Amino acid sequence: QVVDNLFSRTKKLLLEFLTMQGIKNNDQARTNALAFELAKRGMHKLTEKTIEKGFGRLENEFYTVEYLKKYYDYTELKESLAVRIRNFRQKTENALNGGEEFVKYYILNLLRIANDFIVFKYVDSVFESDETFNGFFKYFDFEKYIENLKSISSPYYAMTAVFYYGLQSKMYDPDGKYRQELKKIVFENIDRMKYQDQASCWTMLFAAYIFSNTPPKYNPSLEVHEINKYFVERDILTRDELGYVMENNYHNIAFQAINAKDYDWAEKFLDKYKSLLPPGLPDDTYNVCMARCSFERGNFESSLKYLSRMKIDNIMTRTNVATLLIRCHYELGYYEEALSGTEALRQFHKKNKVLPAHLKKPLIEFAKYASKLIKFKASNRKFPEDLYLKVLNGPAFNTKLWITEKMKELI
Repeated sequence: QVVDNLFSRTKKLLLEFLTMQGIKNNDQARTNALAFELAKRGMHKLTEKTIEKGFGRLENEFYTVEYLKKYYDYTELKESLAVRIRNFRQKTENALNGGEEFVKYYILNLLRIANDFIVFKYVDSVFESDETFNGFFKYFDFEKYIENLKSISSPYYAMTAVFYYGLQSKMYDPDGKYRQELKKIVFENIDRMKYQDQASCWTMLFAAYIFSNTPPKYNPSLEVHEINKYFVERDILTRDELGYVMENNYHNIAFQAINAKDYDWAEKFLDKYKSLLPPGLPDDTYNVCMARCSFERGNFESSLKYLSRMKIDNIMTRTNVATLLIRCHYELGYYEEALSGTEALRQFHKKNKVLPAHLKKPLIEFAKYASKLIKFKASNRKFPEDLYLKVLNGPAFNTKLWITEKMKELI
C-alpha cells in the first residue's frame, strides 16, 4: 500500500510537471493563464497589456489558419477580461474585429476540413454522399468572396483561394480548370506566404492530381514530380508538430519520382530525408521505395535485398511487398517462388476481412493473371493473344501495365 501511494503521488507530481511544461511551451496558453491571474487580482491595465502582447506575437505564427484562430481567441479573451474597455464605441469596434476574424477563420477552416475529408474518403474508399460539402457551394458564393478578398489585398486571399480551388479540383474537375487555377494562385503568391501555408500549397497541389475524383486524362507523373522537386529544393515539406518530415509524404514524393523515372533524384531524396523522419519508425518506407527504385532500374537482386529487410505491419504494405516480390521472382526466373507468391496473395485476400471488396478485387485479378503469365513463361509456351487482348482492354488492376507488357513478350 505504501508503494502504491508513493507511485500515485509521483504520478500526480509528474502530470503536474508535464502540464506546467506544456503551458510554458505554449505561448497562447501562457498568455491566457497570466491574463486570467492578473484579471482576478484586479490588475486590469496589465491584463490588457498582456493580451495586446499576445496579439503582437501572432506575427510570428507560420500558419494562417492558426493565426486567425488565435486572433479570434485573443479578441474573445480581451472582451471578457479587459474591463477597462467601457466605451461603447471601443467595445463595438472590438466585437466587430473579433467577428470579422472569426468569419475569415470559419470559412478558411471549413475549406481546409472539407479538403481533408475528401482525401480521407478517397484514400479509405469511403462511400458517402458529397452533399455535406456540395451543399454549401449552393448557399455561399466562395468565388465572389475570394475575389473580394483579392480586391482589398487581404492577407487571407491566397490561402482561402488555395483551399477552395484545391477542394474543387478533387471533387469534380473533369477539364482540369480548377487544378490550373490552383497552380496559378500557388506560384503567384508562394513567396509571400508563411512556411506552413507554403507546405499546405504543396499538399493541395499533390492531392489535386493524385486524390481527385476526376484525375487528369493523361499520365501526370512527370508534372507532379516537377512540382514536388520545386518544393523539396526549397525545403518546403509538411512536418509534424515536432518538426519531423511526415512519413506518408516522404513515401509519396519518392514514388512520384520513381513513376517519372527520375531514379537518381529519388534515391538522393530518400537518403537525405531519411534521418528527418520521426525517430523510432522502422525503415519500411525507405526499404520499399528503394526496392521499387531498384526494380525499375532492372536491379532485381537489389530489390529483393531491400524487401527482405522489411518488417511488415499493415495490410497495404504487405500487399505492395507481395506484388513486388512476385515480379522480382518472375524477372529472375524463380518461377516456383513467383507462382507460390500469387497463390499466397490470392488466399490472403480471399480470407482477409479488413480490406473492402472493391480493393480486394484488383489484387485478386493481379494474382490470377500473374499466375497464368508465370505458367506460360515457365513452360516456354506462347501466351494466347485473345487472353492478352482481354486483359489489355479490361478493367484496371494492380500493376496491370507490367502484366500486359510481359504477356506481350510471350505472344
